[in-house]
Amino acid sequence: MILATGAAAAEPVCQGDTETAGNTAPATHHYGMHRHLLHLLCIADRLAQGDYKEAAALAKVKLGLKSAAGKRDASPEFVEPDQKTWELGWRFRQQASRLSEIAEAAAQNPARADAGKINAEFVKLTKACFDCHQALEAP
Repeated sequence: MILATGAAAAEPVCQGDTETAGNTAPATHHYGMHRHLLHLLCIADRLAQGDYKEAAALAKVKLGLKSAAGKRDASPEFVEPDQKTWELGWRFRQQASRLSEIAEAAAQNPARADAGKINAEFVKLTKACFDCHQALEAP
């Protein structure tokens, strides 16, 4: 994966496979959250470019309810054993899938694409991240 270093970069912010490029650390809670943040960054970049098809694919296979292989439901990763945190993680996965559906519909019919609605769904996805992190930080 290549991340642009300048605001006026000609290349997309993310290129290549965000799962494998430069990943040498063991899979831990913090490593997993770092991957999620990178996926969010790549989705935001694709949305900014109007590449709804790729944004939808990333949201679906990297963060949504289906695993990257699409073979099984992906339970929330890196969750604490309590039910509240599990539910927050599941909501994150649901919201990523919702964003994927809306972006895919926009990709299939660009004339009817509603960038405001798509951006609102992306904001809801990042809010799901915030809600979980807030719960983990709360005493």
